[in-house]
Parts: sequence; C-alpha cells; structure tokens
Amino acid sequence: MAAATVFDSTLFGNTFGSEEIRECFSERSYVSKLIEAECALARAEEDEGVIPQGTASVIQKHSHVSKIDWPLLAQKAEIVGYPILGLVEQMSSWVPHQEAGYIHWGATTQDIMDLASQLQIKEGLVIVERLLNETVSILESMTSKYRDTSMAGRTHLQHALPITFGYKCGVWLAGLRRHAERLQQIKERCLLVQFGGAAGTLASLGTSDMITWHVARDTIAEVVNFLALVGGSLGKIALDLIMMSSNELNEVAEPFVPHRGASSTMPQKRNPISSEIILAQSKILRAQAGLVLDAMVSDFERASGPWHLEWAALPVAFISAVGSLHQANFALSGLQVNQDAMKANLESTRGLIVAEAVMMKLAVYVGRQEAHEIVYGACVSALDKNTSLLEALEKVSEVTEHLSSKELLSLCDPSQYLGCCQLMVDELLSSSGSVKTNGKINGKVNGVTNGVFAAAWQAQEQKEVPIGVAIHSCTQKDVIALTFDDGPFYYTEPLLDLLAEAGLPATFFVNGKNWANIQDYRSTIIRMVNEGHQVASHTYGHPNLAHLDEANVKLEMTKLEDEFIKILGKFPIYMRPPYLSYNTQALKVLGELGYKVIDADIDTLDWRHNAPHAVGQSLELFSGRLWNGGSIVLMHDIHRSTVENLVPLVIKRLLQSGKRGETSPYYI
Repeated sequence: MAAATVFDSTLFGNTFGSEEIRECFSERSYVSKLIEAECALARAEEDEGVIPQGTASVIQKHSHVSKIDWPLLAQKAEIVGYPILGLVEQMSSWVPHQEAGYIHWGATTQDIMDLASQLQIKEGLVIVERLLNETVSILESMTSKYRDTSMAGRTHLQHALPITFGYKCGVWLAGLRRHAERLQQIKERCLLVQFGGAAGTLASLGTSDMITWHVARDTIAEVVNFLALVGGSLGKIALDLIMMSSNELNEVAEPFVPHRGASSTMPQKRNPISSEIILAQSKILRAQAGLVLDAMVSDFERASGPWHLEWAALPVAFISAVGSLHQANFALSGLQVNQDAMKANLESTRGLIVAEAVMMKLAVYVGRQEAHEIVYGACVSALDKNTSLLEALEKVSEVTEHLSSKELLSLCDPSQYLGCCQLMVDELLSSSGSVKTNGKINGKVNGVTNGVFAAAWQAQEQKEVPIGVAIHSCTQKDVIALTFDDGPFYYTEPLLDLLAEAGLPATFFVNGKNWANIQDYRSTIIRMVNEGHQVASHTYGHPNLAHLDEANVKLEMTKLEDEFIKILGKFPIYMRPPYLSYNTQALKVLGELGYKVIDADIDTLDWRHNAPHAVGQSLELFSGRLWNGGSIVLMHDIHRSTVENLVPLVIKRLLQSGKRGETSPYYI
C-alpha cells in the first residue's frame, strides 16, 4: 500500500516522527500484539483451570506474526469490520486441532484489540518518557546557563518588564517537568487489562470483581490528552523560538546545518524549520485529543462507532508527540543564543521597559494612582521626543522633588529590575538538585558532629516499638509530634530555622528522589540529626505501597537505605508510607525488613491548602484535634506556604496548649 500521509512517507516520515515509534504502531506490530494478547489469555485461563493444562504452550509455540497471510487477513477484516475473526481462523490453522479450539476462549473482539492497544501504549510511553526526560535535561542546562542573561519580557507582543532568558527557559522547563510527573501517574492509572467477554460481564467464564472498561474510555482519552498537553507545551516553546529568531529580534537561531531551513529562491533565508514542525504537530495533537474525547461517548455496552476513532487517533498522537520531542531536542540542544541582541532589544525602548519600577518608587511619596499618571506622562513625552525615559523624568518636577538623579539612574537600569527571576530559577533548579554555589550545597556546609549525631541517633532508634504495625497516634496525652513528609527540599532549611528558634524537635520522613535528590541535601539531613530531629524513611521514590508487589516494596526501602548509608553510615528503622496508604502485604514486607511504621491522626491537608490565604483551613484541622490527647501531625516541608505561613501558627498554638513536642521514640 502506497504511503499517503506525512507519518508513513519516505519524504516526511522522520520529520514528523521516528522509525522507532512508527514500528511500535505499525500494522505488523499491532497484529503481533493481537497474537500476544491471545496467547496471554490462554496462559491466564490455563492458570485458572479454565482450559486444559499444556494448551497455552502449544498455542504459543505455533503462533507468530511471520505466519500471517496478510491479503487474507485484510480481506476478512474488510468483510467483518474487525481483524479478530480472521486472525483467530489463521491461528487455529497453525495450532493442532485439540488445542486450537481453546484460542480466544470466552473473549470478545474488543478484549483482544484493547489489549493490543494497551501493549502499544505501554511501549510508546517508554519512548515518550525517554525523549521527554532528554528535553527536561536540556532545558535544565539552559535555565542554569542563562540565569543572568537579561532580555525583554513581552506581553501582547510589546515590551513589558525585564526578565532573564534563564527565567524564560525555566518557565518552559516547569511545564515539561509537570508532564513528566503526569506520565508516571498515567502509567499507574491508565495501563489496564481488558477482559470482559461478549458484553463485559464475563458471563461465560464465571466471577470477577474487576469491572470492565469496554465503554469507559477515560484512560485512552487521558493518554492522548497527555500527549496533546506535551505538544501544547512544545508548541509554546516553538512559537517563542520562531518569533525570537525573526530578523528584527535576532535573539536565537536554530542549530546550523547546511541548507536546513533554506529557501529555493532566497539564498539568505534560514527558516526555523524544527519550530515550524513542532507548531504544526501541536495542532495535530490537539485534533487527536478531540477525537478521543468524542470516543468516550459510547452507546450502551458496546460502542457502535465511537470506538473506531481511537484506532485513528492513537497512532497519530504517539507519532506526532515523538516527532515533536525529537525536533525540540534538536532545536534546543544546539540553540544559538544571541545575548548581544537580547541586550540591545532590552535597551531599544531607552528605559521605558522599567517604567513600573519608577512608578512604584514614586508611589511611596505621592500614591500609586498619581505616580501612574506622572510616569505615564513622562513615557508619552519620551516617545514623542525620541528621548530616554531617564531624560524625560529628569524634566518632571513631581519626580525630581522626591527622587535624586542617582536614584533615577538606578531605577532606569533594566538589569536592576529583574524581580524574582533569578530566585525562581534557583528554586526551580534546586528541586532537581542542580543548585550548588560557593562550595556549599543548598547554602549549608557539609559536616557532622559525631558525638551529637551518635547520641541523637541512638535515642531515636533503640526504643522498643512494634515492628510492621502501623502506629496512628501518641500514647502520651501531653505530647504532640510534628512530622514532615516528602523532603528534603528547598524549604527544609528555613523550616529547621523555625524549629530551632522555637526549641521544638520534629520527625522528617524523607525520600531518596521525589521533589529533590537526597544526595544534594546531605548537609540538611546531617543538620536534622545534629539538632535533635528524627530522620525517618518515606520510600525512595514516593510510590503508593498498596499498589506494589512485595518485591517492589522491598526495593523502595532498600534503595533508600543505600542512600542513607552514603550520608549517615546507617539507615533509620522508622518509616511512613506515602499517601498514608498501605495494605497487609506492605506491612508484612516492612515488618520483615524491621521497620516501625508511623501513620498520623491529624492530617493538615497542607498540600491541598497550599496558599497563604488557605492555611487557615489547615490550622483548623490541627487545632480541632489538639485537645484529643497525644497526636501525630502530618505536614510537608516541600511547600513554601506550609513553612512560611502554617508552621509558625502551628508552633504558636502548640506552645500555647502547654503540650510538648517530641519525636517518635518519645511519644509512642
């Protein structure tokens, strides 16, 4: 069959996708996964005693995509409307008669087709994840490299305020990091087995407590919409690059490759071709998102048409997303940044870009509204007379009455009005362990006082406490335990300062790699122990332990143990499961590993009320249980609002209550 689209075209295929992702969603791969699904079904049914022992291995042995009669399969699919009947007939002809009768036992066409699609999605997400991580890594480097490179920030295509190019890259980076987080959630939530039989009820095979999703297509829609979100973020980057590479701005240029982006008639042209392709792909991806949302509206127990939309949308979405990521990684990894042009453009309005700085300084003396009118008048005068803002301001008596020439000169310097650009960049990079300055890690010198450390650790770890049993509250009525999950992170050090000032100890349930890498916060971990706090485990990567098998629960804990040993020479035996979620199996494994499991009876929900105006709700949750006896209070040291707004209020209430704060060995 001749190529008819850019995705399977010899000319455009590697521009709009990659050989790897096309193979994943190729016809041959799809049919191979249909066969794989039929064989897996036979194995599962044999394990459950539904079909005779030994049947599955015979079916598996004789079934391979290389045996497919493609013209015959295509003919059958065209007649039936689906490929499964023709596939089962061919598989039955390969397998000995006795075992062939058990192929497709109890299944329906959609079961097998959905399973094959899920296998493709799983494989495709691996490719997307690899490329997305590469994009994130590239942007982290750019964000750091251009942290201090001033440029014009633009709103409505006009100069607004000065920013740095590192800040701009950081904005791009933050969105893609969230996509990387979404991808992990999607892998856990959206990769599902489909087996429901004729109407989804498994009527021919007996009981099952897992409801089917033949006509509940939210997971497919979520995957494709996730890809569209990635495409949208890449499209925003591409649009910025296209406009910044215009001759008039000349701030960036895509990597130079001879004749790339060239014109057939204008030799001087160097078009931003990768960005143009990304921008087109982002629109293609949004169209696929609409298709799968339409596919969710299914009638009764088997869709009479909407399901077919997924067949068209899934391959296109994955190929487009991978193509976009490839183009983005090429463009960004070799992006040519013209810092001189950025500086020239920033200065091109001759100070007008910092009019707000002058207005806010003047407002201290005359009020904001009057200051706005005075500076607005100066801006109009500067534009009319083609002078700088500084020259215009120096002629306004209402300005010079309050602001000296030296002050005006400083206020009109764009490099002095970057707001929190650099601070935001530092905070963003610190969350991945990238900020290290002046031989210090996160602002603290690595070091440990061995005697203090040994005494604190021994006191915390040696008390007799039940192993493998969840402890929910303090046994001592006059004790409140402040505990913090998910760190270490940027706000952990300021939190330690608050606790030190109040003279209160706390328990920190830390991860190996969640919001940050524990190895980049070695000094913070050591400080916790030296100052009498308890360091405890919160798993390596923050998974839901109730969703893991025994081997992976053990792996999460042993990986974190190794990280602790690198820092402290030993590891703690107190731990808290992420999300406060665990089951009997998880407790069993934790008990076998010797862990003492700490739950909580006061959850402040500070992750939900994560804003200054909302901390009152978290404080109310704390205060409402404060008089119920001894309590274990759950907060998070990864949220700025928790540390800066909630914790001071919690400390004040705790001290007013007359109760004392302790760590787990003292309150259990």
